[in-house]
Amino acid sequence: MSKIEGTIRLSDFEKGVVVGMRECGKSFHDIAEEVGYEESVIRQCWSQWNEEQKKPSKEKNSGKKQIK
Repeated sequence: MSKIEGTIRLSDFEKGVVVGMRECGKSFHDIAEEVGYEESVIRQCWSQWNEEQKKPSKEKNSGKKQIK
């Protein structure tokens, strides 16, 4: 974790931990307590991850043929 100008930035590993815990059914509150961040940080991490999942993948639309 790095703190820049009052903003908390989670490492990719930390983000993965948060997302994994959430996907396993943990509440935002429980995750926050376990990893030691404010619940708002956990909610923001989850929200950003969900938004990234909605974006179309460049790899999916690359025009490359899939080998089956």
